[in-house]
Amino acid sequence: MLAPIEGLYTSLLQGLSSVTTRLRYYPFYCWWVTQFPKRTNNSKDSHFNRHIRDGEVIFAAISIALAEEEGWITGLGGGRKVRNAVRDDATINLDKLAPDYLINPVYFAAYRSQMVEMGLLKKGRNHALSVPTQLGADLANAFLNEVGIDSADRFLRVAEVGEVAPNDLADLSSFRCAYDASQANNEELNIIRRCLTGREGSGSRRNTCLLILKSLEERELISDYDLRFLWLETDPDPASTTYEEEKSWRHFQIADSIRVAMECLLSHATYRLSEAKEPLAVAQLAENLVADLPDDQSLEDYFIVLADTDQDGRSLQEKAIRSLEDDIEAPLALIAHLWFHYSDNLPGMAANIPQRGAFLTPAPLMERIDEIRTLPARMALEDFILKFVLRRHLDVASRKLRGQGNFTFQFEYEDGALSPQNRGQVGPASPRTKTLLTFLQEVGLISDAGITELGRQELIANQ
Repeated sequence: MLAPIEGLYTSLLQGLSSVTTRLRYYPFYCWWVTQFPKRTNNSKDSHFNRHIRDGEVIFAAISIALAEEEGWITGLGGGRKVRNAVRDDATINLDKLAPDYLINPVYFAAYRSQMVEMGLLKKGRNHALSVPTQLGADLANAFLNEVGIDSADRFLRVAEVGEVAPNDLADLSSFRCAYDASQANNEELNIIRRCLTGREGSGSRRNTCLLILKSLEERELISDYDLRFLWLETDPDPASTTYEEEKSWRHFQIADSIRVAMECLLSHATYRLSEAKEPLAVAQLAENLVADLPDDQSLEDYFIVLADTDQDGRSLQEKAIRSLEDDIEAPLALIAHLWFHYSDNLPGMAANIPQRGAFLTPAPLMERIDEIRTLPARMALEDFILKFVLRRHLDVASRKLRGQGNFTFQFEYEDGALSPQNRGQVGPASPRTKTLLTFLQEVGLISDAGITELGRQELIANQ
C-alpha cells in the first residue's frame, strides 16, 4: 500500500526527498558540474564520478571543520569518513580517502534526480552527463559570487592537487553548507527561495509551500507530523488557490492512516500466531483474531460505536501503533473513524491514488467496508482480515521474494498452515514535508515563531 501513497506525495513535492537534507548542495552541484570541463577534456563517466567525489569530500570537510559540536554536522555525503580525517587535523589526501568514501557519491544517490525535477539540471546535448539549465546556470553564478572568485579558484586548486590542508578548510569557509537566512539580498538565497516556492523551475511544490506558510501565519513552527494532521482535520477551502493541494494532503493522510491500521492488524496476526504455540490454518487465524468481536450487531453499528469518541485521527493512530498485542479494537477504531468521517473523500482518493497493477490502494478497502457494513461485525471483519491482511501479506511477500529476492514474510505458509516469523515495524510514512520545512526555515521564510516577514512577502509575491 505504501508505493501508491509515496507516489502521491512525490508528485506534490518534486525536487525534494527524505535524503536531500542539505539545501546548499543544490547550488554547489550547479557550480561544480560546470567546473568539470576546466579540469579535463575527458567526458568518461569515471572521470566525472571522480570529479564529483573530489568536490563532495572538500565541501563536506569544510562544513565539518566549521561545525560547532565536535566537528560533526549531519546530512553530508560520506560525513563520517570525512569527519575522522578532519579530526586527525592532518592533510586529507583525496586518493587515500577514496576507498573509504561512499561507493556511490551522494550526487548520484540522491541529489541529481531531484535537481532535474527542480529544473536545475538537464541531460547534455552530446553526452549523457547532466548539465545546468538556464536556471541552474543562474544559481551556479550566484553561488560563485557568494563564495568569491578567489575562494573558488583555491577550491579548484585543492581538488587538482588532491590534498586538503587544515588551513585550506578555514580559508574556504564561504563554501560551508549552512546558510545565513537573514541575508535578504543574497542572490543565491533569492534564487533558492524562488525554486522552493515554484516561481522558477518546477512549480509542483508551489502550493504546498504556500499552504505551509499560510498554516504558520497564526502559530509557531510545528513538525511535519503535526502539519499533516492539521491538514487532515481542517476542511479544504474550495475558494483557496491551494485547494487541490489541501485535498491531496488530506487524501495522503487518510490513506497513510488506513495503511498504518492494516499494518497493525498484520502485527496483531503475527503476535497471535506466535502465542498459539503451533501452526494455524489461515482461516483459523482469522477466526482467532475476531473471536471477541460482537456478532449481534452489524459492522456499521459496531463501527459507529468505535468511531463515537472524542479522539481524533492522530490520537487513534498513535493508540493503534501502541496496541500491537493486547487490543485489536485499536486499529479497527482507526479504520472506523476514517470510514465514518472521510468516506466522502473516496472518489477524490481514487483519482489521487490510482490503482497500479498489483498494488493495493486505500479506496477499495473503504469501498469493501461499505459493501459488508450490514453483515454481523464478527463475520464481516473475519472475511476482511482474511482477504486483505492475511492472504494479501502472503501474496505480497512471495512476490517480493520472487522478484526482488528479499524476505519480508511475517508468517509463512507451509503444509496448509501458518508459522510465525519476525514481526515488521509499524509506523507512519515520512513524506517530504519534513525536508521542505527544514529548507523553508534555512532560507528564512519561516522560523520557530512561525512565518517570517520574508515568508509574508513570498506569500504576496505568489498571489
